[in-house]
Amino acid sequence: MNICKPINCHYPYGFCINNKICKCISGYLHVPSISPRSCGYYQYSHLKALILEILFPGVGCLYIGFKLYGLIKLILLPLTYCVWVDVNVKETFNCCIISLIGYVLIFIQLKDLWLIFTNKMTDKNGVELHRSPIFI
Repeated sequence: MNICKPINCHYPYGFCINNKICKCISGYLHVPSISPRSCGYYQYSHLKALILEILFPGVGCLYIGFKLYGLIKLILLPLTYCVWVDVNVKETFNCCIISLIGYVLIFIQLKDLWLIFTNKMTDKNGVELHRSPIFI
């Protein structure tokens, strides 16, 4: 039997409703596999991830903890665009390969934006993003 006390309810992010229930404030969760204390896990902001991903592709993924994936997107999207613009039109084969890579990266970016917008993308620990009241 767990008794709710400030020591295990992680005050100020949670408070005891009664002897058994710890109520977390908005943006904090109890995730036993990550933090043994109730309300000890801070959820990443859905709105912040969405805005970062729209303005700077890859940075939203970096923010929610997908470091390698975010870095790859952050480097490859602008790099592919720069190479695509610089390729001579006569080099048809190279232009086609770079265009294909560019279109795949654009598709991946649109997919990620859709997943974040619909709140189907989770953070690095598999926890859902904290949804702002605007999007509820």
